[in-house]
Amino acid sequence: METFCSNCGEKLPENANFCLKCGVRTRKGKEQGIPTPYLRVDLTDQLEKIGIEIDKALSKAGKEMERAFKKVSESIKETTHRNPIVCTSCGEENTWDSRFCHKCGEKLR
Repeated sequence: METFCSNCGEKLPENANFCLKCGVRTRKGKEQGIPTPYLRVDLTDQLEKIGIEIDKALSKAGKEMERAFKKVSESIKETTHRNPIVCTSCGEENTWDSRFCHKCGEKLR
């Protein structure tokens, strides 16, 4: 069975641990635990590790954002849910932020 480089497609000898053309570690090299030479980066392995770390960070950020939105939502509900103001002149209920009665026009505060 012929073996080809997963990075550049170069045909490889059966016993190759690295591609003769681009230098990427082959599947055989990975399976045998052959280390990548100093200063040469096996891009596929590094990108996979980076992807895992990004997934972790995004998951954590998503959970933190969810908690923050929930807290803000509760704060908004608490702030906007206030008791109505009852007009002392006519007894009509007005919204909590009213300055004048919507029924009789009397000043509320």
